[in-house]
Amino acid sequence: MKQILYFIKQVFVPFMYLGMFAMIDFAILCIGDTQSLVALKICLIAACLIFYVVLVAIVSHREGQASYKVLLANDINRREIIKTGREYPIKEAEEYKPYKGFVSGLFVCIPLIICTIIHLCMNGFSNTAVGSNATNSAGVVMSFIYMVVFAFARANSAWVIMPNTFYICLTVLPVIVLSMGIPYIFGAKKIAKQQEKIKQHQNYLHGGK
Repeated sequence: MKQILYFIKQVFVPFMYLGMFAMIDFAILCIGDTQSLVALKICLIAACLIFYVVLVAIVSHREGQASYKVLLANDINRREIIKTGREYPIKEAEEYKPYKGFVSGLFVCIPLIICTIIHLCMNGFSNTAVGSNATNSAGVVMSFIYMVVFAFARANSAWVIMPNTFYICLTVLPVIVLSMGIPYIFGAKKIAKQQEKIKQHQNYLHGGK
């Protein structure tokens, strides 16, 4: 249960950024639809997606560092438990595991997965244009949450939005999972290298090689 709560906590910032960039993308989509302006909108939407990935990667990189520090502290407490037999706090949910960054990214995409399943069940692969049909509500919710990628499908507002169009949101799944998982690992490696340098320096001061 603690692990689940940890991952739920980790999705707060990525979701906050999703909402922020959704509003920015909405503003971009309000730009006119001449050929040159459509090109401009696509460039701006792409810039928003890149900026989102960078921000999420920075947050995940820092989390990797913090998690590895928790792992080091837990290891110290585990050694003390073995030596003394006393109980020391072990924060297992927060400690570093290589897969945790990827799982956090997957948690950010849970609404996407749920909405996709609902939308697929209700609409299948129909090519009927979206109207007021309530069965498309899952697709609308999906497109709003993950506007960072769906905005590409709306860069030219003359395009007719069909049920299949909402599936473009699925492209955000590997983007988020990788942009959170890889920096998380590199963040942990940064601390590991720092610890190795500290050990080498201490070893040198005590006459080691």
